[in-house]
Amino acid sequence: MEKEEGELGFIADQIEKTGYPLEMHASEVLEKKDWNVLHSTFYRDSETGIMREIDIRADKAVDRSAAGDTIRPYRLNLRLVIQCKKSDSVAWVFFVTKRKTEEMATSPRFLDYLYVAKTSSLSRLYSPYPATGPTVPTLSLGIARSLKHVGDLKVVNPTTFRSLSAIEQAKTYKEIKMRKVQDSGATGEYPAIYEAAMTVLKATDFDFNNVYTTMQLVVNGRLSGMPLPPGIEIGDIQLYIPIILFEGRLITWQDGHLKKTDQVLLQSQVLSKGFFIPSPSIVVVQRDHLNDFLESIDEDLLVLADRIHKNRDTLDEQLRLLTQQFAGTDSTPPMRS
Repeated sequence: MEKEEGELGFIADQIEKTGYPLEMHASEVLEKKDWNVLHSTFYRDSETGIMREIDIRADKAVDRSAAGDTIRPYRLNLRLVIQCKKSDSVAWVFFVTKRKTEEMATSPRFLDYLYVAKTSSLSRLYSPYPATGPTVPTLSLGIARSLKHVGDLKVVNPTTFRSLSAIEQAKTYKEIKMRKVQDSGATGEYPAIYEAAMTVLKATDFDFNNVYTTMQLVVNGRLSGMPLPPGIEIGDIQLYIPIILFEGRLITWQDGHLKKTDQVLLQSQVLSKGFFIPSPSIVVVQRDHLNDFLESIDEDLLVLADRIHKNRDTLDEQLRLLTQQFAGTDSTPPMRS
């Protein structure tokens, strides 16, 4: 019996050194706030082509304003892509600077059917290496150019989520040992921060590309006269926020001064097939700040829903312009209730 207790004690100690208890804590906090949580799901690594694991994908849908008014056929679907990390022996230090305007343009990452129909059609018409095949919709040049998605209309913009609109962000970082120990805080060839950043960015890219392809199929089907698949709204808006949840000391350095923080933006890029592709900013959140962070996200989602409700006439006109291209369908957006 003593041997069994000793083995269990050893296993418990090893688990405590990993990010699994942190992952369970994050799941509990998310589920209490009505997020749909998926654990240990997979994405395809854009560099190696190998399937890898992401700790948490959490989803929430919003289809009403703060006052309870419907925004249908528009529906906000936010996905948080989360990697959990813990370190007792290493502090994460981020060197922050003021952001340039163009650096804010990559956040938040979003998709809607207008964006997909427009960019797919223009790419097929203009790109020297256009995407082709039955999944790629093609609108006329005039229609594709005239379509305005939620980004063009500034409904979704760099200030949509306060956590992504900070005027300062880090582009570089350092893992600092808190004491002389063998463990450097990194688990492999690269620093733990780098590994976590690449994981959430690649998983976000994977999800983005999959939904983009799905939306292409839906638009192309509608152009051919097929009905919308069950559960799909032509006004769906998909948003993504990559997050690193860290249990440990989170510190920023700026102008020679260090300070503890509970949240910091990190700008990084994925090296894919020999070139860097634009990536959204990552929110690095300290464990004990997760609840407050999620509250701010919920508030920002309702503000965005209010903005959609306020701009219904403009958005409806854009949807009407798109749906008029669909074969054998009524081009009028659904009635508001």
